[in-house]
Amino acid sequence: MSFKSLAKETFQKVSFLPKLFIISLSLLTTMAKDARECAPRDSLHWTLDVTFSEDKSRIRKDNAPENFALLRRLALNLLKQEKSFKGSLKMKRYKASMDNDYLTQILASSAS
Repeated sequence: MSFKSLAKETFQKVSFLPKLFIISLSLLTTMAKDARECAPRDSLHWTLDVTFSEDKSRIRKDNAPENFALLRRLALNLLKQEKSFKGSLKMKRYKASMDNDYLTQILASSAS
């Protein structure tokens, strides 16, 4: 069973109305399992969005969205593997864009 209370405002007075929902145990475990399976996918989406502004991408034609998604994931993995610079993934990406030696270091670390 699940218990929720809903607030109801009437004439500057707030009262709480309890509501009772009956949920089967199997449904509850299924919902928890689905949430655990979605968490890594949501985490990856959030990281890609923050680091590469993926949601703002205007790449739409032909196979370009899939190709760029693959390149973004590849770049994300390379940036995560690089440990010499202690900074956010966004800062590592920025530093790699400004410093060719650092970019070379990131790419060389993936070969070993």
